[in-house]
Amino acid sequence: MSNKVIDFSEINIDTNTCKIGFIGAGNMSMAIIKGLLKFGNVDASRLYVSAPSNQNLPKFEQLGCTTTNDNYSLVYNYKCSIIFLCVKPHHITPETHIFKLVTVKHPLVIMSAVAGMTLEALYDNCFTNGVKYENCCIYRIMPNLACQVGKGVCGISRILPSEETLDTCIKDFLERIFFMPFSR
Repeated sequence: MSNKVIDFSEINIDTNTCKIGFIGAGNMSMAIIKGLLKFGNVDASRLYVSAPSNQNLPKFEQLGCTTTNDNYSLVYNYKCSIIFLCVKPHHITPETHIFKLVTVKHPLVIMSAVAGMTLEALYDNCFTNGVKYENCCIYRIMPNLACQVGKGVCGISRILPSEETLDTCIKDFLERIFFMPFSR
């Protein structure tokens, strides 16, 4: 991971209108989506879910979410500005490059709920051939399933330094469904 300090002042995400993607169609994605729909003032038309198989996708379609089997489409076709990474760590390897990103032209915030992976490994495995993106910020979140009833608790940290305004924006967004102690 590069030690370069990246200027995130150009990342401006309106959490009230942006598209929100989820990689992984399991219990954590479902809990976050249910919380956002019921307590987060997020319309289902803004929610996109990607999984390698169709096994769980119908549950998300019933909620009104758009589904796909292609992680890449969350960034390039649907232009999601926030992506929750809700998969088991063994699904993220140097061979899979979870996004296969080539270039990202719009601001992108990745919120990883992947446990058991160092922040550096997570960062390195999100991008093809180690390419880094200056308009992308990765946060690690440690949520719990109670967010689906608006009573979740979530720890958060970021991989790279970012603007305080972005941290505040992300914290305010997540506090719709989580209690969020946020310290520096």
